[in-house]
This record gives sequence, C-alpha cells and structure tokens, in this order.
Amino acid sequence: MENLLTWKRFSFLLLGLLTAIILWPTTKSAYEGFNLPKGPAISSLRSSELPLDAHHDIVDTLTADQCDSAFPGLFYEVDRAAEHFRESRTSITKEDVNITWRYGEEGQVAGAMRILIHDNQLRILETRQIIDSLGYAGRGLPLLNMLQRAVDSATAGGEKLPTIEAAIIVEDISDPPENGTHSFWTFARSLTKESHQRLWLVPNFDFYVQSEGAFEEVRRRGAARDAPFTEKIQKAIWRGQAWVNHPLRDSLLDAGKGKPWADFIDTQMDHTAWLKPDEVCKYAMNVHTEGVSYSGRLASLSLCNSLTFVHDLEWTAHFYNLLKPDGPEQNYVPVKRDWTDLEEKIQHYMNNPREAEKIIQNSVDVLRSKALSRAGTSCYFRKLIQGYSTVSFTPEVYRPVKQGQLPRRRGLSFEAFMTMRNDLHHEDMDLLDVLEGINAGTD
Repeated sequence: MENLLTWKRFSFLLLGLLTAIILWPTTKSAYEGFNLPKGPAISSLRSSELPLDAHHDIVDTLTADQCDSAFPGLFYEVDRAAEHFRESRTSITKEDVNITWRYGEEGQVAGAMRILIHDNQLRILETRQIIDSLGYAGRGLPLLNMLQRAVDSATAGGEKLPTIEAAIIVEDISDPPENGTHSFWTFARSLTKESHQRLWLVPNFDFYVQSEGAFEEVRRRGAARDAPFTEKIQKAIWRGQAWVNHPLRDSLLDAGKGKPWADFIDTQMDHTAWLKPDEVCKYAMNVHTEGVSYSGRLASLSLCNSLTFVHDLEWTAHFYNLLKPDGPEQNYVPVKRDWTDLEEKIQHYMNNPREAEKIIQNSVDVLRSKALSRAGTSCYFRKLIQGYSTVSFTPEVYRPVKQGQLPRRRGLSFEAFMTMRNDLHHEDMDLLDVLEGINAGTD
C-alpha cells in the first residue's frame, strides 16, 4: 500500500511538470503577440508602476505627483527661470508680456502670441503672424495644440492650474529687447546671453507633428527599428543643409570626407539623400548639429536606439538638462565643436560595442521612453504653468461687456480660435462677440 501511495504522488508530480512544460510556450507566444516595443524601456516603465496605455507608454493623465516621480530632472528649465526672477527680486508684469515690440509701423516680423489660462481652460488673447504666415503657423498652431493637450491632461489628473497670462515667441532666435524686462515662452535660449535668463523654454513644435506624421507615430516607428549596436549599419549618419550653420556643418562634412565610418551628406546638394526619421535609426551612430540657433534634430535622433554624438552646445532646449556626458548615467557621446576628436571616439565605440550599448540603453530609458513621450511633454507644460505663476502677475480674466450681457472672458477659446482663418490682432469686444456668439452665455 505504501509503495502504491508513493507511486501516485510521483504520478501527480510528473503530470504537473508536463502541464507546465506544455503551457509555457503558449504563454510566451501570447505575450509576444502584443508586439511590444523593443529595448530596455519596457522594463523601466513597469518598475515605475505608472499607468500605461495600449502602446505601453505612460498615460497622459498623470497626477501632479506622478509627473514628479515619472520625470525626475525634466523640469529643470522651469525651476531655473523661476529662480532667476526670485533671485533678482522681480516679477513678470502685464507690460512684460506685451508683444507689440515684435512688429513695427510697417508690420515687421512677428511670430508672437499671448495666451490666458484660467479654470483649466486655454484662451488666445492675441496672435501676430501665427495664422497669416505659413512658416509661423507650422510652429504656433502645434504649440497651442500641445498646450491644450497639457491642460486636458491636468484636468484628467485632478490638477487645478493657476490663472496666468503669457507671451509666446516661435522664432529660432528669440532675443528679448535688451533694454526691457520682457519675458516670454520660446523654444530655446542662448547659454551666453544674459537677457535669455528671462526666457521660459517650451517643447519644440516637432513634439506635436513632424513631416512624417504625429510625433508619437514617428517615435514608435523609431522603436520598431531597434536592433543591437553591432547589427546596425556600422557608420555615423548625418543629413542636413550646411548653409544653416556653415562653420559648424561644413567642418563636420570635412571631418567625415572619405572616411569609411561616415555617411554625411548635405541634402541641399543632393536631395535624393534625404532620409525619413526612422530610416536614420538603421545606423549604429548619429550626429547632432545645431542650426540657426538650436536644432530640433536632437529629439528626433533620440528616438533611435543608436549612439548619438553631440558637439559642445551654445543653445539649450527644454530637455537638455537630462543629457549626461559621462558616468554611469551617460546617454550620449560629447565631442568638440570643431569635430577634431570625432573619429577617435567613433572608432572607440565601434571597437567597444558593449560600452555603446550601455549609453544607448540610458538614452532610451530617460529620453525616448519618458522625457520625449506625450506624457512627458504634457507634464512639462503643466509644471511650466505652475512655476510661471509663482513669479508672474495675476491677469484680468473678464473683459468689459455691454449692458445686459453676461460676463465674458477675455480672448477666444482654443476651440473657437482653431476655426479661424486669420490672426487675432487685438481684444476687440465686438469682434470677439461675433466670433464666439453673442448669445453663447458665460463661456
């Protein structure tokens, strides 16, 4: 009898092991069927215990506390600008957000707008050459859409945004008047100009849409090109137009001329050499160059799991504080602005692919998976609104109305503005009534 019981126990144990072996491949296959993004980003997102969407990206509905925990270090530029005003014992006034200095009697360049945020709603107060100019429209409208998305994100996350009025300039080089105290939001600031300490940085318009589609689509296409460093094209890639910054870009082209490791082409000279953003990801290495001032290419390059080489920078953008040139968190390779050490460093990493993979992993974890995500962009705007409010005036929310009318807020709602075909040049009461509807009631 004892031998029979022992045999039965052994039979049950054997049956359990066989069942586990049979089910294991099925479970693994089902998991892989979701076609998850490749690379280390997935493990880092899981460990953060943040809610994920259908694409396994962080959802764009985080609470304010979740924004802080999800994106450490991303909000440096907000803190820097706010601290500048606190240290100088000044604050932003109504006059400081005036944008008339951007256009003169003959209607010179503008690319400027003023916005109002109140009660978690975005309103547009004034725009100059934002819609009427095709070039500026491609910058200003995406920025407004990102800002509206951030306001919606805050509402979904249970965050009450403060009331603010701000000016926005969408030029590559946004120099404030030297003798004034103007302060505005813009894409980049010089690291050497004192007047640029008054500027507040916002994500580049490319963070909303690029030539190949929505930024999130481009981001996912980049991830689809993920491959080990040694299995990618063993060259450094650069595409661009040299005329944008002749000294810097011409010297890069010279540094790579005739080199087996370089694939550098001036696309103004050879239009057929232009590549889609995800096609750049087929290369093991890529090179970033500044343009007229900053360049939006660094964000696009960071969508690849490739090794990025960055020269000494003269301009900074909203996420550049996250760039780490050395140490265990290194996520790019720094090179001199004259490119004299580029070949040496490229050869080093081609000979040491494990080192390259570590740097690439850090970049994917910090930049592509987090800071450059939709949630990262919205959280940045939300922190910007909060930080800006601490050193800025509290604006008037309502405008004068005619007798018998209900109170009406200044400017146009985001939704109404997006249906316009012309710029909103001033806060004309009669015009605003027509645009939003005199009988609309309180808006």
